[in-house]
Amino acid sequence: ETGRERSATDQFLSILRGALGDRYSAVKVREALQRLYDTKRIVSASVEATENGADGVNLRFVIKRKTIAERVIIQIGTMVGAPVTEQELLLRLNFLSAGTPITEQTLRNNANLILEYLRDRGYFKADVKYTQAPLTDQTRVAVTFQVNPNAQAKVETFNISILGFDPSKVREKLELKPGELFSKQALEKDIEKIRAALREEKFIAPELEEPRVRSEEHTSELQSHHD
Repeated sequence: ETGRERSATDQFLSILRGALGDRYSAVKVREALQRLYDTKRIVSASVEATENGADGVNLRFVIKRKTIAERVIIQIGTMVGAPVTEQELLLRLNFLSAGTPITEQTLRNNANLILEYLRDRGYFKADVKYTQAPLTDQTRVAVTFQVNPNAQAKVETFNISILGFDPSKVREKLELKPGELFSKQALEKDIEKIRAALREEKFIAPELEEPRVRSEEHTSELQSHHD
């Protein structure tokens, strides 16, 4: 159903002949269909049987193959902020590389993985689109992700609210000062600096709440409970 490709046809025929043998039976036909599905290369398969003379039968297998990503391309468009490379984004993809079977859900999930990574980098207004272009066969495609990170967020305020602790003692050591580019990595480093400052102040077991990042206002807040 998905186009004739000589190499694919030969491979499937070899699988089928090995399962069917030379005597027809419904059990062997079911076994042949199962072997096709076991290849993980097909979406569906059906079989049609027609009589051929007094003691013969013709079998016709109709197979729909999965789409294969022969190439995966990432094109990066508008970006204002710390650079993000194509290689970085390729490493975020989950089980999507050249020669991998794909579905619409696979592509959507990988687009979301790219978006998640960009948001961790502070690109809250990023957008990702994907397209498929047929190559030598309609089941073999080049997948292109068009990624526009747009502008990286900057810190407007970084509020620290910890009972009994003066944040001015640590504020100068933080990376995320007002006007600096935001990233989750920088935030995690600053949290460790705050923990270290608390230990120096003899707060033995501080319990920091998860920081609340408000991208609309470019605001980070950090609160704490402590013993």
